[in-house]
Amino acid sequence: MRGPRPSPPSQAQGEPPDGAAIAIIRDSGLRYEVGALGTTPEGDDDQVWATLCAAHEAIAGRRRDQRLSHIEVASLDRTIESLTHEFR
Repeated sequence: MRGPRPSPPSQAQGEPPDGAAIAIIRDSGLRYEVGALGTTPEGDDDQVWATLCAAHEAIAGRRRDQRLSHIEVASLDRTIESLTHEFR
């Protein structure tokens, strides 16, 4: 098993690896939550898709040779709050 590797330069300088993507989501006007393992946006399907594409492109623009967006999509008639309230 391999141990931790040094942070890439952008992280070493204090910039979170997903900071650009989260900024896109924040500026979209969508309701969202940032968690330890991901960010959950909530809203109109078209606006969510456009925001996710823009967030991925923001990451891609920084490091064209290394990028990965792991996206799970659920179209539900529920809110983040309705799914999490009993655990808070």
